[in-house]
Amino acid sequence: MSAMGPTGKNFPAARALASAFLLLALLLPWRGAFAAPAAAARRPIETCGMVIAAAEQAFGIPRQLLAAIARAESGRWIAERQANFAWPWTVTAGGEGRYFESKQAAIAEVKRLRRDGVTNIDVGCLQINLLYHPRAFRSLESAFDPMENAIYAARLLKELYLSTLDWTDAVALYHSANPSTRYRYLDKVSRYWYDEHRRAILALIRARRRQLLSMQESGENLIQVP
Repeated sequence: MSAMGPTGKNFPAARALASAFLLLALLLPWRGAFAAPAAAARRPIETCGMVIAAAEQAFGIPRQLLAAIARAESGRWIAERQANFAWPWTVTAGGEGRYFESKQAAIAEVKRLRRDGVTNIDVGCLQINLLYHPRAFRSLESAFDPMENAIYAARLLKELYLSTLDWTDAVALYHSANPSTRYRYLDKVSRYWYDEHRRAILALIRARRRQLLSMQESGENLIQVP
């Protein structure tokens, strides 16, 4: 877990890059998935991934790249799955990341830190820094909305890419402009990116297997004879 420095995720955000139509196209299909907080709470390990996949598509980011960054930023080890997942209710301050079981608990922690005078705080799936991005979100509630967190991160990553024309440089700058942290972070993201591709392939295989079993149980012909 990394604490974002002043030369990292404070890259100027040219909001005009994302048109209102693009944002609407991203927001509308996914808003229903998070209308009921209880539904999201039941699947916190899936929450970040769902919206990040939509954000990657909307902003033209290579598939699973933003998902890999999210795991590098807010990844939490889930023992029963024996795997690392981006966690939506993550708060990092002073180099220490903490995982909470609900949005309300994460918001309460940010408020507590601010009362104690702490301002350099990273939040959410993609650990947006509230000090260097003071206008990123309307409120703490929206900062911890996985979809809004992912939209801001996707727009920022795309802007970094457009300024460098290199996805590797964009990923490095998303974390920090400090060269001393570049290679370690890129190595972590690279490993997660490979694993995200592996997960996506396995998910497709499982979905196809379920489809075939369903067809078999219903007596539907698996081979169509002309």
